[in-house]
Amino acid sequence: MKILLVDDVPIYLEMLREPLAGGGFSPIVATSAAEARAALARHRPRLAVVDLHMPDEPGDRLCRELKAATPPPAVVLMGIRGREEDRRRSEAAGCDDFLVKPIRPAAILAAAKRFLRVPERRPRVPLRVPVLFESGGRMRLARVTNLSSGGLFLATGEPLPRGTAVTLELRLPLDRSDTPLRLSARVSWTTDEVAAPPDIEGPREPGMGLAFERLGEASQAAVDRFVARMLAAGSLGATRVVATARVAP
Repeated sequence: MKILLVDDVPIYLEMLREPLAGGGFSPIVATSAAEARAALARHRPRLAVVDLHMPDEPGDRLCRELKAATPPPAVVLMGIRGREEDRRRSEAAGCDDFLVKPIRPAAILAAAKRFLRVPERRPRVPLRVPVLFESGGRMRLARVTNLSSGGLFLATGEPLPRGTAVTLELRLPLDRSDTPLRLSARVSWTTDEVAAPPDIEGPREPGMGLAFERLGEASQAAVDRFVARMLAAGSLGATRVVATARVAP
């Protein structure tokens, strides 16, 4: 998810950018209000973190402009510790939160997760399973590259829009059942809008993250068993299993 960082001091921008990028977000930096406006139009970030004290234009003025956008991003203004006037100006500008400098990495990450409603990530295991999915009457080939008890990642150069409902018929390695699992899911993010999470090893592949929903007890138990086995084993071999998927009506 994209986050706009606005500060006229480049080294401070880097201090904010590093923990956010490491946390799986896509930070976009701007050193002036003019750069921030251009970034807002181009990237449409869902969160902006703005310095209150910038030489070209104060952050509270930029905050009012950002909050008037459609849709408006969440805005966090940054001020100086001990200056109550900074807090009052920020609140009057309609910001969603106010933080004082220097901002700890944990604090900026917590703000990003709070405003972007990032769900807690569950342990995942690597998986290389070919899969077919359908969108608009067109069948496409993709790969499941990792799996958790709450969802999976499909590597594809043509990800579906966020929120699209998908059903998967999936045969898991080591599963002796003759019946494939039928899993309901929804696209929760795509690599176009979210940086690769830090616990994904290897080169980043384009695609989309799917979150499971309304799984039956048997299907959920089968997924949980498989993930637990692979976590215990520590790695998964090059097992190839054909699976099919289609976009739910």
